[in-house]
Amino acid sequence: MFKLHSSLKACLPLLAFLLLNGCALILEYPLTSAGLGIWGATGKSPSDHAISYVSDQDCETLRLLNSQEMCKPISTKSVEVVDKSTRFKD
Repeated sequence: MFKLHSSLKACLPLLAFLLLNGCALILEYPLTSAGLGIWGATGKSPSDHAISYVSDQDCETLRLLNSQEMCKPISTKSVEVVDKSTRFKD
């Protein structure tokens, strides 16, 4: 039978924790990449979008760093549409 030294037995849980911790990082990478992609495209993190959706306001956590309110009411002003297409006249 294989016998382990008592100090090695004490280190096994720590070793297992360190080895399995790397697996969590690998599984987290796609989520981090998606979050960075969303932030790069919209300027808001996925959690900012979730908070905005739930509160029905425009929320951005980075505003807190500038001592501003995190959420602002969504502007409902109408947008003026101007037709700038070129038309050929006969």
